[in-house]
Amino acid sequence: MIDDLCKVVIAELDIHTFVETGLFEGETISLVSRWFSELHPDFGDIESMLLSESSGVNPWNTRIPFPIFAETSKKSEYQLISVELDEERAQKGRALFDNNPNISIVKQSSEEFMDIFVDELSGKSEKREGVFFYLDAHWNEYWPIKEEIQAIDRLDQYVLCVDDFFVPGRPEFGFDVYQGLPCSWQTLSPWFRDSEVQIYYPFRSNRDNRGWVLIFKGYSTQSLSFLDSLPLWRWKSWKSKSNPQELRREARRTLKTIKKMLTGRRN
Repeated sequence: MIDDLCKVVIAELDIHTFVETGLFEGETISLVSRWFSELHPDFGDIESMLLSESSGVNPWNTRIPFPIFAETSKKSEYQLISVELDEERAQKGRALFDNNPNISIVKQSSEEFMDIFVDELSGKSEKREGVFFYLDAHWNEYWPIKEEIQAIDRLDQYVLCVDDFFVPGRPEFGFDVYQGLPCSWQTLSPWFRDSEVQIYYPFRSNRDNRGWVLIFKGYSTQSLSFLDSLPLWRWKSWKSKSNPQELRREARRTLKTIKKMLTGRRN
């Protein structure tokens, strides 16, 4: 589940487009649509809330409230997009959000969508305002995050949040492991080509007791100075291939920690 700190990032950087991979029950897009409605009146007015029978995967998760937008909602420059491979979930999402033309539910594999979407953005003559990517398509056997990141990183500027992420020094925060590979910076870093990115970790887990990370590209240190007032810590400004020996050492340390954790879980 996306953390409320991301709302501050969206507001401070004037994010116009939010892209989510993995709709599931629609909880994230429901929450972010309420953020956008509050931050940008052109996005659409919420008339009421519908309390659904759906909830998150954890026992402590409550039923999901969905916004009912006014029929007068019009197309604006602020857009929310959720990409979902499962047809049933995609249809359910469209039914929930079809009264707002600024919310799109796309039935497609996330890696295919990202490749097309980024090509379209790159081909536009006018500069696209900030884009926030929230990667959460981690449920099935195939892990599309490599292709997602390689597509996104073709852009000159973006904000990227990855859920279920290993946070250094906080092994109690949950994270995903696929075919022995942890969802961690050491796993993802080779897919960022020669990009210079700034990496921020949270001091706290999200609502589901999971780790997450924020990755920024194309933003100056000054434009990100507001992050200093949030419960986040900056890991480093990282440029790929800048220091391979340091990366290897850090990867070994992180993987050693993760292996100990996984051994403890099995025992």
